[in-house]
Amino acid sequence: MKEEFIDFIKKHPISIILIIAAILYILWIWLPLGLIHSWNEAYYMMRVTHVAEGGSYLDGSFDNPPLFVYSLSLLSKITGISLIAFRFVIVFCTLITTYLIYQIGCIFGKKRAGLVSSSLYAFFPMTVIFSKIIQIDLFAVMLMTAAFYFAVLGVKKNKNWFYLSGLFLGLTVFTKFPAALVILPIFYYMYSQKIQIKYFLLLIVEAILVPLPWIAHVLIVKPSFLRSSASSSKNFFGLGSMHIDAPPYQLAMVILATLVFVSLLILFWKRKPKSAEEKTLILFTLIFSGFFLLLPNHEYYLLPVLVPLFLFLGSIYKKEEKWKKVKKILIVFLIISVILLVTRPLYDVNWEEASNYVKDNYPENLTIYSTSPRVTEYYMQQEVNWLHPNKIENISENKTIIMFTCYDRFNLENLQILGIIKEKFTLLNSINDKILIYGSKDLV
Repeated sequence: MKEEFIDFIKKHPISIILIIAAILYILWIWLPLGLIHSWNEAYYMMRVTHVAEGGSYLDGSFDNPPLFVYSLSLLSKITGISLIAFRFVIVFCTLITTYLIYQIGCIFGKKRAGLVSSSLYAFFPMTVIFSKIIQIDLFAVMLMTAAFYFAVLGVKKNKNWFYLSGLFLGLTVFTKFPAALVILPIFYYMYSQKIQIKYFLLLIVEAILVPLPWIAHVLIVKPSFLRSSASSSKNFFGLGSMHIDAPPYQLAMVILATLVFVSLLILFWKRKPKSAEEKTLILFTLIFSGFFLLLPNHEYYLLPVLVPLFLFLGSIYKKEEKWKKVKKILIVFLIISVILLVTRPLYDVNWEEASNYVKDNYPENLTIYSTSPRVTEYYMQQEVNWLHPNKIENISENKTIIMFTCYDRFNLENLQILGIIKEKFTLLNSINDKILIYGSKDLV
Protein backbone atom coordinates (compact mmCIF):
# COMPACT_ATOMS: atom_id res chain seq x y z
CA MET A 1 0.00 0.00 0.00
CA LYS A 2 2.82 2.39 0.89
CA GLU A 3 4.60 1.76 -2.41
CA GLU A 4 1.37 2.23 -4.34
CA PHE A 5 0.81 5.57 -2.57
CA ILE A 6 4.35 6.71 -3.40
CA ASP A 7 3.89 5.68 -7.04
CA PHE A 8 0.60 7.58 -7.17
CA ILE A 9 2.27 10.73 -5.78
CA LYS A 10 5.09 10.46 -8.32
CA LYS A 11 2.59 10.15 -11.16
CA HIS A 12 0.27 12.84 -9.77
CA PRO A 13 2.38 15.35 -7.77
CA ILE A 14 -0.50 17.83 -7.81
CA SER A 15 -2.20 15.61 -5.22
CA ILE A 16 0.35 16.64 -2.55
CA ILE A 17 -0.33 20.32 -3.27
CA LEU A 18 -4.08 19.75 -3.00
CA ILE A 19 -3.78 17.81 0.26
CA ILE A 20 -1.59 20.44 1.95
CA ALA A 21 -3.81 23.24 0.64
CA ALA A 22 -6.96 21.50 1.87
CA ILE A 23 -5.48 21.19 5.36
CA LEU A 24 -4.59 24.89 5.41
CA TYR A 25 -8.08 25.92 4.28
CA ILE A 26 -10.08 23.53 6.46
CA LEU A 27 -8.31 24.66 9.64
CA TRP A 28 -10.15 27.97 9.30
CA ILE A 29 -13.71 26.86 8.82
CA TRP A 30 -14.76 26.34 12.46
CA LEU A 31 -13.92 29.90 13.49
CA PRO A 32 -16.89 32.24 14.14
CA LEU A 33 -17.94 35.03 11.84
CA GLY A 34 -15.32 37.56 12.74
CA LEU A 35 -12.71 40.01 11.66
CA ILE A 36 -12.08 39.45 7.94
CA HIS A 37 -15.15 40.36 5.89
CA SER A 38 -17.58 38.81 8.32
CA TRP A 39 -20.23 41.16 6.86
CA ASN A 40 -19.84 39.32 3.55
CA GLU A 41 -20.51 35.94 5.12
CA ALA A 42 -23.45 37.26 7.08
CA TYR A 43 -24.93 38.82 3.94
CA TYR A 44 -24.81 35.58 1.95
CA MET A 45 -26.02 33.52 4.90
CA MET A 46 -29.07 35.77 5.16
CA ARG A 47 -29.72 35.73 1.39
CA VAL A 48 -29.39 31.94 1.21
CA THR A 49 -31.65 31.48 4.24
CA HIS A 50 -34.28 33.74 2.71
CA VAL A 51 -34.26 31.87 -0.63
CA ALA A 52 -34.10 28.43 1.02
CA GLU A 53 -37.18 29.26 3.09
CA GLY A 54 -39.18 30.09 -0.04
CA GLY A 55 -38.35 33.77 -0.44
CA SER A 56 -37.41 35.37 -3.74
CA TYR A 57 -33.91 36.44 -4.68
CA LEU A 58 -35.58 39.59 -6.01
CA ASP A 59 -36.44 40.64 -2.45
CA GLY A 60 -33.86 43.18 -1.39
CA SER A 61 -31.27 45.17 -3.31
CA PHE A 62 -29.21 44.14 -6.30
CA ASP A 63 -25.85 42.58 -5.55
CA ASN A 64 -24.84 39.99 -8.15
CA PRO A 65 -26.62 37.50 -10.39
CA PRO A 66 -28.04 34.67 -8.26
CA LEU A 67 -26.12 31.50 -9.20
CA PHE A 68 -23.99 31.54 -6.04
CA VAL A 69 -26.98 32.02 -3.73
CA TYR A 70 -29.05 29.46 -5.65
CA SER A 71 -26.22 26.90 -5.41
CA LEU A 72 -25.92 27.30 -1.64
CA SER A 73 -29.71 27.22 -1.28
CA LEU A 74 -29.77 23.90 -3.15
CA LEU A 75 -27.04 22.55 -0.88
CA SER A 76 -29.04 23.68 2.15
CA LYS A 77 -31.72 21.12 1.25
CA ILE A 78 -29.13 18.47 2.18
CA THR A 79 -27.09 20.13 4.93
CA GLY A 80 -29.51 22.74 6.24
CA ILE A 81 -28.34 26.34 6.68
CA SER A 82 -24.82 25.42 7.70
CA LEU A 83 -21.93 27.85 8.02
CA ILE A 84 -19.48 24.93 7.93
CA ALA A 85 -21.03 23.26 4.86
CA PHE A 86 -21.07 26.54 2.92
CA ARG A 87 -17.45 27.22 3.83
CA PHE A 88 -16.56 23.75 2.55
CA VAL A 89 -18.01 24.85 -0.80
CA ILE A 90 -15.47 27.68 -0.95
CA VAL A 91 -12.65 25.30 0.02
CA PHE A 92 -13.76 22.98 -2.76
CA CYS A 93 -13.89 25.86 -5.27
CA THR A 94 -10.33 26.90 -4.46
CA LEU A 95 -9.02 23.35 -4.76
CA ILE A 96 -10.70 23.00 -8.18
CA THR A 97 -9.16 26.30 -9.30
CA THR A 98 -5.75 25.10 -8.11
CA TYR A 99 -6.14 21.89 -10.13
CA LEU A 100 -7.25 23.80 -13.24
CA ILE A 101 -4.23 26.13 -12.93
CA TYR A 102 -2.02 23.03 -12.76
CA GLN A 103 -3.59 21.65 -15.94
CA ILE A 104 -3.27 24.95 -17.82
CA GLY A 105 0.34 25.30 -16.64
CA CYS A 106 1.14 21.80 -17.90
CA ILE A 107 -0.31 22.65 -21.32
CA PHE A 108 1.49 26.00 -21.56
CA GLY A 109 4.83 24.95 -20.07
CA LYS A 110 4.98 21.25 -19.12
CA LYS A 111 4.46 19.62 -15.70
CA ARG A 112 6.96 21.71 -13.72
CA ALA A 113 5.28 24.93 -14.85
CA GLY A 114 1.94 23.54 -13.73
CA LEU A 115 3.34 22.60 -10.32
CA VAL A 116 4.92 26.02 -9.83
CA SER A 117 1.77 27.91 -10.87
CA SER A 118 -0.63 25.81 -8.80
CA SER A 119 1.66 25.90 -5.73
CA LEU A 120 1.97 29.68 -5.86
CA TYR A 121 -1.81 30.04 -6.09
CA ALA A 122 -2.71 27.42 -3.47
CA PHE A 123 -0.31 28.67 -0.79
CA PHE A 124 -0.53 32.40 -1.41
CA PRO A 125 -1.66 33.87 1.96
CA MET A 126 -4.54 35.77 0.42
CA THR A 127 -5.87 32.53 -1.10
CA VAL A 128 -5.58 30.81 2.27
CA ILE A 129 -7.45 33.63 4.02
CA PHE A 130 -10.36 33.87 1.60
CA SER A 131 -10.75 30.12 1.09
CA LYS A 132 -12.49 30.00 4.46
CA ILE A 133 -14.91 32.85 3.81
CA ILE A 134 -18.38 32.48 2.28
CA GLN A 135 -18.18 35.05 -0.49
CA ILE A 136 -18.82 35.02 -4.19
CA ASP A 137 -15.40 35.83 -5.63
CA LEU A 138 -13.64 32.46 -5.32
CA PHE A 139 -16.76 30.77 -6.73
CA ALA A 140 -16.60 33.16 -9.72
CA VAL A 141 -12.82 32.66 -10.06
CA MET A 142 -13.34 28.90 -10.30
CA LEU A 143 -15.91 29.30 -13.11
CA MET A 144 -13.74 31.89 -14.87
CA THR A 145 -10.69 29.61 -14.74
CA ALA A 146 -12.74 26.67 -16.03
CA ALA A 147 -13.94 28.76 -18.99
CA PHE A 148 -10.33 29.68 -19.79
CA TYR A 149 -9.11 26.08 -19.35
CA PHE A 150 -11.69 24.59 -21.72
CA ALA A 151 -10.92 27.32 -24.27
CA VAL A 152 -7.24 26.32 -24.10
CA LEU A 153 -8.25 22.69 -24.68
CA GLY A 154 -10.37 23.84 -27.62
CA VAL A 155 -7.35 25.52 -29.17
CA LYS A 156 -4.81 22.82 -28.37
CA LYS A 157 -6.77 19.56 -28.64
CA ASN A 158 -10.36 19.41 -29.84
CA LYS A 159 -12.63 22.26 -30.84
CA ASN A 160 -15.58 20.55 -29.14
CA TRP A 161 -14.13 21.82 -25.85
CA PHE A 162 -15.31 25.29 -26.87
CA TYR A 163 -18.86 24.17 -26.02
CA LEU A 164 -17.83 23.64 -22.40
CA SER A 165 -15.86 26.88 -22.39
CA GLY A 166 -18.99 28.76 -23.48
CA LEU A 167 -21.09 27.02 -20.85
CA PHE A 168 -18.72 28.01 -18.05
CA LEU A 169 -18.45 31.50 -19.47
CA GLY A 170 -22.24 31.74 -19.21
CA LEU A 171 -22.13 30.44 -15.64
CA THR A 172 -19.48 33.07 -14.89
CA VAL A 173 -21.78 35.81 -16.20
CA PHE A 174 -24.59 34.29 -14.12
CA THR A 175 -22.38 34.61 -11.01
CA LYS A 176 -20.51 37.90 -11.23
CA PHE A 177 -20.44 40.19 -14.25
CA PRO A 178 -16.83 41.49 -13.94
CA ALA A 179 -15.43 37.93 -13.97
CA ALA A 180 -16.80 37.61 -17.51
CA LEU A 181 -13.93 39.85 -18.65
CA VAL A 182 -12.09 36.53 -19.07
CA ILE A 183 -13.70 36.40 -22.52
CA LEU A 184 -11.15 39.01 -23.73
CA PRO A 185 -7.98 36.92 -23.14
CA ILE A 186 -9.88 33.86 -24.42
CA PHE A 187 -10.72 35.69 -27.66
CA TYR A 188 -7.16 36.96 -27.99
CA TYR A 189 -5.73 33.47 -27.61
CA MET A 190 -8.22 32.04 -30.11
CA TYR A 191 -7.45 34.85 -32.56
CA SER A 192 -3.69 34.31 -32.22
CA GLN A 193 -4.20 30.63 -33.07
CA LYS A 194 -6.42 31.46 -36.08
CA ILE A 195 -9.55 29.77 -34.72
CA GLN A 196 -12.61 30.02 -37.00
CA ILE A 197 -15.01 32.85 -36.24
CA LYS A 198 -17.94 30.46 -35.65
CA TYR A 199 -16.32 29.40 -32.35
CA PHE A 200 -16.07 33.02 -31.24
CA LEU A 201 -19.79 33.36 -31.93
CA LEU A 202 -20.46 30.11 -30.09
CA LEU A 203 -18.86 31.45 -26.90
CA ILE A 204 -20.82 34.71 -27.12
CA VAL A 205 -24.13 32.93 -27.72
CA GLU A 206 -23.63 30.53 -24.79
CA ALA A 207 -22.49 33.35 -22.50
CA ILE A 208 -25.76 35.16 -23.28
CA LEU A 209 -28.11 32.17 -23.27
CA VAL A 210 -27.15 30.79 -19.85
CA PRO A 211 -28.23 33.88 -17.81
CA LEU A 212 -30.91 34.97 -20.31
CA PRO A 213 -33.89 33.09 -18.76
CA TRP A 214 -33.17 34.71 -15.39
CA ILE A 215 -32.82 38.17 -16.95
CA ALA A 216 -36.10 37.67 -18.83
CA HIS A 217 -37.80 36.54 -15.62
CA VAL A 218 -36.57 39.62 -13.78
CA LEU A 219 -37.73 41.95 -16.58
CA ILE A 220 -41.18 40.42 -16.40
CA VAL A 221 -41.55 40.05 -12.61
CA LYS A 222 -39.53 42.93 -11.19
CA PRO A 223 -37.67 45.15 -13.70
CA SER A 224 -36.73 47.59 -10.94
CA PHE A 225 -34.38 44.91 -9.55
CA LEU A 226 -32.03 45.22 -12.54
CA ARG A 227 -32.29 49.01 -12.53
CA SER A 228 -31.11 49.04 -8.93
CA SER A 229 -27.72 47.81 -10.16
CA ALA A 230 -26.97 51.41 -11.13
CA SER A 231 -27.46 52.59 -7.55
CA SER A 232 -25.28 49.72 -6.28
CA SER A 233 -22.33 51.32 -8.04
CA LYS A 234 -21.97 53.62 -5.04
CA ASN A 235 -20.36 50.66 -3.28
CA PHE A 236 -17.35 51.07 -5.56
CA PHE A 237 -14.72 53.56 -4.55
CA GLY A 238 -13.44 54.42 -8.02
CA LEU A 239 -10.43 56.59 -8.73
CA GLY A 240 -12.73 59.48 -9.63
CA SER A 241 -14.17 59.54 -6.12
CA MET A 242 -10.79 59.75 -4.39
CA HIS A 243 -9.82 62.71 -2.23
CA ILE A 244 -7.21 63.35 0.44
CA ASP A 245 -9.74 63.05 3.27
CA ALA A 246 -11.06 59.69 2.07
CA PRO A 247 -11.27 56.92 4.71
CA PRO A 248 -7.95 55.11 5.29
CA TYR A 249 -9.27 51.82 3.94
CA GLN A 250 -10.33 53.45 0.67
CA LEU A 251 -6.92 55.10 0.31
CA ALA A 252 -5.19 51.81 1.09
CA MET A 253 -7.17 49.99 -1.63
CA VAL A 254 -6.32 52.61 -4.26
CA ILE A 255 -2.64 52.54 -3.29
CA LEU A 256 -2.62 48.73 -3.38
CA ALA A 257 -4.35 48.63 -6.77
CA THR A 258 -1.93 51.19 -8.20
CA LEU A 259 1.14 49.36 -6.88
CA VAL A 260 -0.11 46.06 -8.29
CA PHE A 261 -0.83 47.50 -11.73
CA VAL A 262 2.47 49.38 -11.99
CA SER A 263 4.47 46.38 -10.71
CA LEU A 264 2.84 44.14 -13.30
CA LEU A 265 3.64 46.61 -16.08
CA ILE A 266 7.29 46.64 -15.00
CA LEU A 267 7.41 42.83 -14.77
CA PHE A 268 5.93 42.34 -18.23
CA TRP A 269 8.04 45.09 -19.77
CA LYS A 270 11.22 43.42 -18.51
CA ARG A 271 10.07 39.95 -19.55
CA LYS A 272 9.14 40.93 -23.13
CA PRO A 273 7.10 37.80 -23.87
CA LYS A 274 7.17 36.25 -27.32
CA SER A 275 4.81 33.26 -27.25
CA ALA A 276 1.06 33.59 -27.77
CA GLU A 277 0.52 31.89 -24.39
CA GLU A 278 2.58 34.41 -22.44
CA LYS A 279 0.98 37.33 -24.28
CA THR A 280 -2.45 35.90 -23.46
CA LEU A 281 -1.57 35.59 -19.76
CA ILE A 282 -0.24 39.15 -19.72
CA LEU A 283 -3.46 40.47 -21.25
CA PHE A 284 -5.47 38.33 -18.80
CA THR A 285 -3.53 39.77 -15.85
CA LEU A 286 -3.61 43.40 -16.95
CA ILE A 287 -7.36 43.34 -17.70
CA PHE A 288 -8.26 42.19 -14.19
CA SER A 289 -5.62 44.27 -12.40
CA GLY A 290 -6.82 47.27 -14.44
CA PHE A 291 -10.37 46.59 -13.28
CA PHE A 292 -9.08 46.43 -9.70
CA LEU A 293 -7.36 49.77 -10.27
CA LEU A 294 -10.47 51.46 -11.68
CA LEU A 295 -12.87 50.08 -9.04
CA PRO A 296 -10.73 49.24 -5.98
CA ASN A 297 -13.68 48.22 -3.82
CA HIS A 298 -11.99 45.56 -1.67
CA GLU A 299 -8.79 43.57 -1.65
CA TYR A 300 -10.54 40.40 -2.85
CA TYR A 301 -10.95 42.09 -6.25
CA LEU A 302 -7.31 41.08 -6.62
CA LEU A 303 -8.17 37.34 -6.53
CA PRO A 304 -8.86 36.96 -10.28
CA VAL A 305 -5.47 38.55 -11.02
CA LEU A 306 -3.67 35.72 -9.22
CA VAL A 307 -4.73 33.04 -11.73
CA PRO A 308 -2.99 34.44 -14.86
CA LEU A 309 -0.17 36.00 -12.84
CA PHE A 310 0.90 32.72 -11.24
CA LEU A 311 0.49 30.93 -14.57
CA PHE A 312 2.86 33.49 -16.05
CA LEU A 313 5.34 33.11 -13.18
CA GLY A 314 5.12 29.33 -13.54
CA SER A 315 6.26 29.65 -17.14
CA ILE A 316 9.26 31.71 -15.97
CA TYR A 317 10.32 29.47 -13.07
CA LYS A 318 9.74 26.10 -14.73
CA LYS A 319 13.46 25.53 -15.34
CA GLU A 320 15.47 23.35 -12.97
CA GLU A 321 17.94 26.07 -11.96
CA LYS A 322 15.10 28.38 -10.87
CA TRP A 323 13.25 25.76 -8.83
CA LYS A 324 15.18 26.73 -5.66
CA LYS A 325 13.79 30.27 -5.90
CA VAL A 326 10.28 28.87 -6.08
CA LYS A 327 10.86 26.73 -3.00
CA LYS A 328 11.96 29.80 -1.03
CA ILE A 329 8.88 31.73 -2.15
CA LEU A 330 6.60 28.84 -1.18
CA ILE A 331 8.24 28.51 2.23
CA VAL A 332 7.58 32.23 2.85
CA PHE A 333 3.97 31.81 1.71
CA LEU A 334 3.46 28.83 4.02
CA ILE A 335 5.03 30.57 7.01
CA ILE A 336 2.79 33.64 6.55
CA SER A 337 -0.28 31.43 6.13
CA VAL A 338 0.50 29.43 9.27
CA ILE A 339 1.04 32.67 11.22
CA LEU A 340 -2.38 33.86 10.02
CA LEU A 341 -3.93 30.59 11.13
CA VAL A 342 -2.39 30.80 14.58
CA THR A 343 -3.10 34.49 15.21
CA ARG A 344 -6.54 34.75 13.61
CA PRO A 345 -8.51 33.76 16.75
CA LEU A 346 -6.62 36.40 18.76
CA TYR A 347 -7.97 39.17 16.56
CA ASP A 348 -11.38 37.67 15.88
CA VAL A 349 -14.59 39.32 16.99
CA ASN A 350 -17.34 37.18 18.49
CA TRP A 351 -20.49 38.91 17.28
CA GLU A 352 -22.59 35.94 18.35
CA GLU A 353 -21.69 36.39 22.02
CA ALA A 354 -22.30 40.14 21.82
CA SER A 355 -25.68 39.70 20.15
CA ASN A 356 -26.73 37.08 22.70
CA TYR A 357 -25.79 39.47 25.50
CA VAL A 358 -28.10 42.13 24.10
CA LYS A 359 -30.96 39.66 23.51
CA ASP A 360 -30.65 38.15 27.01
CA ASN A 361 -30.36 41.40 28.93
CA TYR A 362 -32.46 43.81 26.89
CA PRO A 363 -35.42 41.87 25.46
CA GLU A 364 -37.62 44.93 24.86
CA ASN A 365 -37.89 46.69 21.51
CA LEU A 366 -34.63 48.43 20.78
CA THR A 367 -33.08 50.55 18.08
CA ILE A 368 -29.73 48.92 17.31
CA TYR A 369 -26.70 50.46 15.61
CA SER A 370 -23.53 48.60 14.74
CA THR A 371 -20.25 49.12 12.93
CA SER A 372 -20.92 45.72 11.30
CA PRO A 373 -24.70 45.80 10.82
CA ARG A 374 -24.96 42.71 8.60
CA VAL A 375 -23.23 40.46 11.09
CA THR A 376 -25.19 41.86 14.03
CA GLU A 377 -28.43 41.50 12.09
CA TYR A 378 -27.54 37.91 11.21
CA TYR A 379 -27.25 37.00 14.89
CA MET A 380 -29.93 39.32 16.28
CA GLN A 381 -32.53 38.40 13.64
CA GLN A 382 -33.88 41.93 13.64
CA GLU A 383 -33.16 45.16 11.84
CA VAL A 384 -29.78 46.71 12.65
CA ASN A 385 -28.69 50.17 11.48
CA TRP A 386 -25.25 51.09 10.23
CA LEU A 387 -23.32 53.30 12.62
CA HIS A 388 -22.52 55.97 10.04
CA PRO A 389 -20.45 59.06 10.99
CA ASN A 390 -22.80 61.40 9.12
CA LYS A 391 -25.81 60.25 11.15
CA ILE A 392 -24.31 59.78 14.60
CA GLU A 393 -25.54 63.16 15.86
CA ASN A 394 -29.15 62.28 15.00
CA ILE A 395 -29.25 58.97 16.86
CA SER A 396 -32.00 58.88 19.47
CA GLU A 397 -30.90 58.55 23.09
CA ASN A 398 -33.95 56.47 24.03
CA LYS A 399 -33.77 52.66 24.13
CA THR A 400 -30.83 52.51 21.76
CA ILE A 401 -27.97 49.98 21.70
CA ILE A 402 -24.69 50.63 19.90
CA MET A 403 -22.26 47.77 19.23
CA PHE A 404 -18.81 49.05 18.39
CA THR A 405 -15.80 46.84 17.60
CA CYS A 406 -12.38 47.61 18.98
CA TYR A 407 -10.63 46.98 15.67
CA ASP A 408 -12.74 49.72 14.09
CA ARG A 409 -11.11 52.22 16.42
CA PHE A 410 -7.94 52.13 14.33
CA ASN A 411 -9.93 54.17 11.85
CA LEU A 412 -9.68 57.88 12.76
CA GLU A 413 -13.25 58.38 11.58
CA ASN A 414 -14.49 55.77 14.04
CA LEU A 415 -12.42 57.30 16.83
CA GLN A 416 -14.44 60.47 16.34
CA ILE A 417 -17.67 58.42 16.44
CA LEU A 418 -16.52 56.77 19.65
CA GLY A 419 -15.97 60.17 21.28
CA ILE A 420 -19.56 61.20 20.47
CA ILE A 421 -20.92 57.86 21.73
CA LYS A 422 -19.13 58.25 25.06
CA GLU A 423 -20.81 61.62 25.59
CA LYS A 424 -24.31 60.38 24.80
CA PHE A 425 -24.34 56.75 25.93
CA THR A 426 -23.19 54.50 28.77
CA LEU A 427 -20.86 51.52 28.35
CA LEU A 428 -22.98 48.48 29.18
CA ASN A 429 -20.51 45.69 28.49
CA SER A 430 -17.22 44.85 26.78
CA ILE A 431 -17.29 41.42 25.12
CA ASN A 432 -13.83 39.88 25.54
CA ASP A 433 -12.31 43.33 24.99
CA LYS A 434 -13.28 43.04 21.32
CA ILE A 435 -16.74 44.62 21.19
CA LEU A 436 -17.89 47.66 23.11
CA ILE A 437 -21.65 47.71 23.74
CA TYR A 438 -23.08 51.12 24.58
CA GLY A 439 -26.68 51.82 25.55
CA SER A 440 -28.83 54.86 26.09
CA LYS A 441 -29.01 55.88 29.73
CA ASP A 442 -32.66 54.88 30.10
CA LEU A 443 -31.56 51.23 29.75
CA VAL A 444 -29.15 51.31 32.70
